[in-house]
Amino acid sequence: MKVKFWGTRGSIPTPEPEFMKYGGNTSCVEIRTSAGELIILDAGTGIRRLGLSLLEDPEFRDRGHIFISHYHWDHIQGFPFFTPAFLKSNKFHIYGQFKVDGRLFDVLNGQMANLYFPIRMDGMRSQISFHELIEQEVTIGDTIIRTGHLNHPQGNLGFRIEDPDGIVAYVTDTEHPEEGLDEKVLEIAADADLFIYDAMFTPEEYPNHRGWGHSTWETGVQLAKAAGAKRLALFHHDPKKDDLTIDQIVSLAQIQFPNTFACERDQEIFIHSTTDVSSNATPPTLSSILRTKHRIQSVDKTVTVRPSSFIEHFISESFLSDVCAQISHDIQEVILDFSTLQEIDSLALGTLAQILEKCESAGATLSIVHASDLIRDVLEITRFSQVIQIVDAPGQAV
Repeated sequence: MKVKFWGTRGSIPTPEPEFMKYGGNTSCVEIRTSAGELIILDAGTGIRRLGLSLLEDPEFRDRGHIFISHYHWDHIQGFPFFTPAFLKSNKFHIYGQFKVDGRLFDVLNGQMANLYFPIRMDGMRSQISFHELIEQEVTIGDTIIRTGHLNHPQGNLGFRIEDPDGIVAYVTDTEHPEEGLDEKVLEIAADADLFIYDAMFTPEEYPNHRGWGHSTWETGVQLAKAAGAKRLALFHHDPKKDDLTIDQIVSLAQIQFPNTFACERDQEIFIHSTTDVSSNATPPTLSSILRTKHRIQSVDKTVTVRPSSFIEHFISESFLSDVCAQISHDIQEVILDFSTLQEIDSLALGTLAQILEKCESAGATLSIVHASDLIRDVLEITRFSQVIQIVDAPGQAV
């Protein structure tokens, strides 16, 4: 299953250059299920670029399913520019919250009224079916989408996508209760492989925005831990927050929940089943596969680690446990040799933070050698370079 972020911003697009890492388009997430079905979560301005990509995608099957969490403008404003909906050969199912005072068709057609847009809904030549939802299940092939009501002005739906490859929880535009955690969100996010959560405000900002229907990264961390989610994706970025500000938020969140990252422009996440259902043979464990992808050597009082070229291996529990198992009070220095790994992301920084914590507890120093320019820039921006020595060549490199 593939997840791609086409729009990550909340409220209004932010096209300025200093916002481009985490994206300027409003909410839109693409999911390709294990069976190849297309699911789109929300139709903010990001859906325009998604639509253009579908025109050149040989795997697009001329059909798709669009789930709209709620009808605030930043979640529907891209729909009139969704080019595939104007092609007669295509077929789309659109799902949205049932509201007596705002029916799904009327909402989408209304923003295309003559005063606002030159083409009405009937100008879209594709076959479009509308489905209004309460809390229920939708089945698309062998994928189940479960819905749950969230705490947001005028209402909102959260989505839990259960696929043979794994679980994605999409919980944007929700406000946490004053006491405790939202049980509905915990239900949607339970054991999710990827938990996408509204983190529009910081804990310091939230008191001045109470009642606006949004949450904080800190609550997202608490929910991810309580729900047993594997990864936390901070979403619906405040239009005032530039890339550097969001970098700082991610660093704070990773201290509490290392597998946290902020959704980036055009970022892709792949979720794979660890079970081969097509074979009766016992598949190799993920741990055994990953142990063949990195190299660890302990010489005297120095541990040298050379990760593989894949970030997925670097952020794996297997890699982290293998490295930490070598770090003890007898070790004076740990060297990470990045000669193969050419880039790192926010999840990799979480792994790095845990290795650093293990080194500090054991009284060992941590150094990075053969880091690419890109990695050096990331370490500088996130201030890891202030606590980790970065050198050109190791004393005892493998």
